[in-house]
Amino acid sequence: MTMRKGFTLVELMIAMTLSALIFVTVSSLLVTILTANTKSRRQEAFEQVKNDLGSEFSSTLRWAQEVVIGEDDSLTVDGKVYRADGGRLTKDGQAITPEGVRVESFSVNSLSRSADLTSVKVEVELTDASFNLAQDRLVVVVSQRQTEVGGGP
Repeated sequence: MTMRKGFTLVELMIAMTLSALIFVTVSSLLVTILTANTKSRRQEAFEQVKNDLGSEFSSTLRWAQEVVIGEDDSLTVDGKVYRADGGRLTKDGQAITPEGVRVESFSVNSLSRSADLTSVKVEVELTDASFNLAQDRLVVVVSQRQTEVGGGP
């Protein structure tokens, strides 16, 4: 009998199959982790945009002297005009939403029952501008404050 060194064809096939299984498992796990991380970052960006817009509308509307809701879903607050333009939300023509977030719709509805105080419902639908990985919706309902300062005796 002669002693041969090396591997048989069956041993090589088994080794290649096991290597391929390990490679596929690791790569799919890596893709899952990267996708989840990207989606998480996008969702955090949406939350930040929603918080910023919510603060913008609630503080601006609450203390406004004049609120006008336009026929074209624009909102004018003390002379500053908010509207959706080219997938971005603008304030006097300047974008207030980042490029990575697309504004799908912007609507403003009056909920006022009296002429003295204005109540407004603002709705903004947002999507991811790059990959459409995330979508979100912001709904803000704000009423004007009426503050009167009384005089002394």
